[in-house]
Amino acid sequence: MINRIKGVPLSVSREKVYKRLNRGGKAVDHSTFDRIFDDVYSEALSLADVQAAWLKMNIENLDSGKIILSGEKNEKTELFSKDLASWLTGCGEIYILALTVGRAIADKIQDLSDSGEVTRALLMDAVSSELVEAAADALTRRIAREANAPITKRYSPGYGDWKIDAQRMIDDILCLGEIGIELNDAYLMIPEKSITAVIGVKKG
Repeated sequence: MINRIKGVPLSVSREKVYKRLNRGGKAVDHSTFDRIFDDVYSEALSLADVQAAWLKMNIENLDSGKIILSGEKNEKTELFSKDLASWLTGCGEIYILALTVGRAIADKIQDLSDSGEVTRALLMDAVSSELVEAAADALTRRIAREANAPITKRYSPGYGDWKIDAQRMIDDILCLGEIGIELNDAYLMIPEKSITAVIGVKKG
């Protein structure tokens, strides 16, 4: 059965947001952001609409990069990735998950950018990126408690040799539209601040 939740308490540190802003090797002037951080952060939290879905399936086969999964009604799903198969070595089950912080934040970032408020747009983008990661971490902890066994880290389509078009398979399984996520023709998620991934559960 697909599990779905709406609303997850979120918080991220100023340090994480600034670290994200510093990516790319170019340091930013934190004093510029310090003046508006609290205001932007509060607005981002008010706009965040976290929704998530996840499903546990059994791993039937991992041979030669072809991963065969089975559901509670014995329905079969096939994934194709040697890197993912290696990642799942020693696992007997897999969780497929998706989550988003919603469209409102993305719309706000676009509005700020269009109106020339570039600094606020940049900060809002960094805050919302950290919020979706915080939401994914919270869901991962929930899955770990549910699995009651060692789990792998998250692995997402587009990593290694797992092609991005695997997003369509995740959509078919989780019905992403039910949590407000759409895929474009390039299999990218709308809204952008969304995550799909799998987590393996170790045997024994």
